[in-house]
Amino acid sequence: MIVPMVKYTFLAYHQDYKDFLNDIRNIGVLDIVEKTREYGAEVREQLDQLKQARQALQFMNKLKEEALKKKDAAFPAVPEFAGTGEKIVEKILSLRDKKEWLKLHYHHLEKQIKSQSVWGIFSVETIKKLAENKVYIRLFVASEKKFSPEWTDRFNIFVINTISPLIYFALVSETDEVPDIDAEEIKIPEESVSQLKIHQQQTKAELAEVENELIALSVGQIEAVEHHLLEIEQSIDLHKVIGNTKTAVDDHVKILEAYAPVDETKALEDYLDKNNIAWITEKADPDDRIPIKQKNNRFAKLYEPVGKLFSLPSYTEMDLTPFFAPFFMMFFGFCLGDLGYGL
Repeated sequence: MIVPMVKYTFLAYHQDYKDFLNDIRNIGVLDIVEKTREYGAEVREQLDQLKQARQALQFMNKLKEEALKKKDAAFPAVPEFAGTGEKIVEKILSLRDKKEWLKLHYHHLEKQIKSQSVWGIFSVETIKKLAENKVYIRLFVASEKKFSPEWTDRFNIFVINTISPLIYFALVSETDEVPDIDAEEIKIPEESVSQLKIHQQQTKAELAEVENELIALSVGQIEAVEHHLLEIEQSIDLHKVIGNTKTAVDDHVKILEAYAPVDETKALEDYLDKNNIAWITEKADPDDRIPIKQKNNRFAKLYEPVGKLFSLPSYTEMDLTPFFAPFFMMFFGFCLGDLGYGL
């Protein structure tokens, strides 16, 4: 069922307003009526920070979960990181991007090694020195059908490798002219296979170092990031509330509108009476953007997430969760039964 809401209008003295906001936030039953959704540059910047913090926290939770699954593996030592939650988020995202770049670079080197291995072991420096002395080496590849034995009579051609259906060969000449043969010329690599393998090992070692640092930070600094995320959310909420506050009596009175579930108002009203806060209540106006809160029994509550996948009912509509819950369970059972028959 949809929980009925009651609309509150608060009148608070401007000097006590921030304390009032902190108090009602701690009570935690109010949903502020948003009159505007346009906020200043400060809020937009904080929304960007919130997005980054959530990305970092999600990434850290995943790494921590993976690390905890490896029961026999020892955690890397937690590095001493003297920084705020914001700095930790920046560090995590920077290391995450570096890790992805290193992985891509490692696979790129792997592809280069595989493609160049067909040419065997050679020295790039030697080929360059020969070119300086008017001895040019060119690499070609041709299909077995196109490769002509006459080429070996006309040119200094040396077959290096044959991997059906391709033949890999080198041509040595004293001129820099391209010979008239029906084959694809392959550019001389900048580095040899042995050099690429050295770079690959260095990349692998650097990748392992970055991964260890990420795991260590995820295990040791996750609480700091969670606290930082909470601070950003609270700051954004505060700015949104202030942005939706009206003023009166030369800005000395702050007026705020909010909704609360009718069955959770006692603690709020006790606080308002105790602190002499002026307030009035009125029935929820269906034309307003009224927050939706569902209240179902233990069985139907299990199926609330299914309804949220589509959309929540409006305040004036009926909550259909108790109605579709048994049918959803039954149809899911049919699916499992059919799967069993299929197996």
